[in-house]
Amino acid sequence: MAFNPFESFRKNQRTLMAIAAIVCMIVFVFSFGQGDLFQTLQEWLANRTRPGMQVATLYGEPVYESKLDKIARQRDLANSFMIRTTAMGVNMAMTELEKQQKDIKEGTENPFGRVMQGWGMRRNPFFAQQMRLPPGWQAMSVQNDLSFLSAQSTAIKNPDQMRTLDTLAISLGFEAWETNTAMRGIEELYFGGGKNPEDLLDFMVWIKVADSLKIKLSEEEIRKIINHEAANQEVWPSGASIKQIPSAQGLAKNGYLNEDELVSILIDEFRVMLAKESILGESPGVRSYRDLREPMQRLGNAGTPSPTEFYNFFKDYRASLGVIMLPIQAEDFIAKVQEEPTQKEIEEFYNSFKNFEINPGSDRPGFRQPRIVKGEYATAKAESPVFRKKAEANALSPFVTRTLAFLQADSFGGSIGATLGTILPGFSQEPMYAEYRIFKDSRSSWFDPPFSSSDVLHEQSMQRPELVAGLIGQIAGTHQTLGSPFLNAAIFHGGAYAFETQARLKILSSSLLACASTNPFTAISLPFNFVPSVPEMETVITTLFDKYLDVLSPRMMRENLVLFTEELGKLKNKPEEANKLVSKGVSEYGLEIRSMKSAKPYFQVGSDPELTDLKKSFIESYRDAPQAPEFWQLFFQGNGTYETTRWSPDERMFQNDPSRWIFSKEPYLIWRSEDISPKDQTLQEAKPEIIKAWKLQKARKLARAEAEKIADEAKKKTWPTTYTDLVRESKGYFSSFTASKKDTDLKELSGVTRILPQNTTGPGQSKVYQPFRIPTDIIPYPRNNLLEQLLTLKKPGEAMVVRDRPENTFYVTLLLSRAEPGTSEFKKIYENASSRSKEPDTLWQIFLDQYSRDFRNETMKKLRSQASSKLDDNGRIPIAESYRNRNTREDSGS
Repeated sequence: MAFNPFESFRKNQRTLMAIAAIVCMIVFVFSFGQGDLFQTLQEWLANRTRPGMQVATLYGEPVYESKLDKIARQRDLANSFMIRTTAMGVNMAMTELEKQQKDIKEGTENPFGRVMQGWGMRRNPFFAQQMRLPPGWQAMSVQNDLSFLSAQSTAIKNPDQMRTLDTLAISLGFEAWETNTAMRGIEELYFGGGKNPEDLLDFMVWIKVADSLKIKLSEEEIRKIINHEAANQEVWPSGASIKQIPSAQGLAKNGYLNEDELVSILIDEFRVMLAKESILGESPGVRSYRDLREPMQRLGNAGTPSPTEFYNFFKDYRASLGVIMLPIQAEDFIAKVQEEPTQKEIEEFYNSFKNFEINPGSDRPGFRQPRIVKGEYATAKAESPVFRKKAEANALSPFVTRTLAFLQADSFGGSIGATLGTILPGFSQEPMYAEYRIFKDSRSSWFDPPFSSSDVLHEQSMQRPELVAGLIGQIAGTHQTLGSPFLNAAIFHGGAYAFETQARLKILSSSLLACASTNPFTAISLPFNFVPSVPEMETVITTLFDKYLDVLSPRMMRENLVLFTEELGKLKNKPEEANKLVSKGVSEYGLEIRSMKSAKPYFQVGSDPELTDLKKSFIESYRDAPQAPEFWQLFFQGNGTYETTRWSPDERMFQNDPSRWIFSKEPYLIWRSEDISPKDQTLQEAKPEIIKAWKLQKARKLARAEAEKIADEAKKKTWPTTYTDLVRESKGYFSSFTASKKDTDLKELSGVTRILPQNTTGPGQSKVYQPFRIPTDIIPYPRNNLLEQLLTLKKPGEAMVVRDRPENTFYVTLLLSRAEPGTSEFKKIYENASSRSKEPDTLWQIFLDQYSRDFRNETMKKLRSQASSKLDDNGRIPIAESYRNRNTREDSGS
């Protein structure tokens, strides 16, 4: 008889089913998402069997990819927990303090009233719009409040007030950290640093330093520290587990949190923080923003800088230079590359970069087709004839309604004249009456500059009888004396202005004398001799109607644009219906609609001629911003077709109140009519691009060699000493190397400096600075260290070679001018260096930050040299190139 497995199962089915049930229960009990027993076991086995590539070497031990990935995940977990916990504690603390402020009676001492008022203003979404505050005002406001707390810290002795001061410092420090990181567009962790490979290796170094300093923390000590970080709120009660904190919930998948792992990484983070405070004498991350000590006291172990060091820093940071640049394109040298890649090299090149999208701003090749979109936008102008006609129709609608009603009610044979005579008064009194009252009450127009306004209460035209009579008399007199007839025309306007000024002085002086009179009747009646009579409404109805249309046209424009926006918003991913609506945008809605010629990737969007006006407005609106988004981002928000994005040049001012978009002078509604997702290319499809990219790497060396050759020749030349001659001769010299032989192919940068002073929001505010940004319309992809390189040029006529981020263009750069500030400016800055001066200048603080940063960098180099026998050119621990290629390569070097 043949073997039958089911017969054995039937005999032992109870036992086997019991075993299966027990196994299922074990799996169910120990499987709760991220950090569970099975994932921990899986990670342990993976780390034991497949640790990944070796990234670096620390203290003689290899550091593998899996180790860095685990540290990155754990640091991210600790960062998310602390941000949530601190935000929760700050909200609790500030809510309680706001309640206490309401109980403080007027006239009672309130040392923190100003700070609480600033906190409330920054929470008001309409405050910036109402006060017309510039971008970044929140950062300046919170910094001013921290400076105020710093001044208060020396005067407050009361223990309760000291605790309130500490709570406010924690709250404002956290707010300042959030605001500054958002403005600067950086991803700084709560404890400082980031998650890039270099920072993760530094974190491992600091853990070793903490071990050597014997810094140990228990879970109870961590609980107290976290409660203090949460603005002195008891967010983690004694005896409770960390997962019971509301901010810890939802950090892991499936609602499960490995609290042992979280506590462990928090202990390491705070140990590293204490080690940094011990070695460097300063706090990292969020803690650095709430330090209330004077800037000189925050230097910690860096020492005290001298005034001479500050003066040298001042000259370096406020120096301004101008350069001329000759671009050398690497693509122009591809034809000179004689080598051809083998089939094996093509396949290896494709496999290395097939998963990366094409990105002209990166020095890493990519063969995956990027997302491409076809963008469109609509805008509207109130002066459009369409809105003018709609405004007229809206204004005349009461007249039409009354007319129709009259004709329907009246019998045949009614007089047209009688009809209009009945209806027109009703029309004139409805929309015009309000305008007439404004016109009638506008007595301030008496004192406007002559002839500047038509909304006045007395005749101002140059055809007034008294002026015409004077002109006739002048002409007659000139004719009798044989004078020039042109003299009359020359002096007529001056006489008219003088007559108007005389009339206004009569009104003003009579009013003042009337007020000075002791007789009340005189005070009332004296100005009447000079106050002209108000014209009747019938005489100004035409002017008032035009003015009414000027007011109504923008209203009609906004109504039409809002209606169009609402209708288009209902048609997301419905291209046929949306396209029909867009086609009506011009004729029915009165909008101006622009559409790209074809779908393009993000890096080509800005070059479309149909988007020129929008791009110009976009660049202008962010010209003075410390950080500016890319123009193409307007068209890449969200996914799918006909998803609308509202934008206006006032967006930064009204960023807390999106509804203000419609009241902007230039509101733009943006959408995509086509949206094609990224897609992979086969080896055969990408082969031409692979060969080009392979040759481009060879061509870069040729282009760089050519650029350095030209720069060496420029260094040997004797350039003129005057600026004008230097500009002319340098343009002629560099133009000889361009294909067109014209200086239009050259690039010029002027006003290049490290930092630029910004306008303050009012008197008594700190003078702040922002970093200089290389204009991307001149150099599309500037490297992060380009500014540093340019500022090394000291003497006009000096030359050097710099390159862009993708290393496709090398710029032969010649210094045209360099201007350094004088001692008088330095004296004023030095006098206002203290945060407690009337108008503090933050350049001193920037200097101290840089001074401390230099000390920190030197200290880190020493610690890294102890961990690794070799450092790279930037003083960092070397990282395997294969691991770095997982992301865009480090942007450094020339």
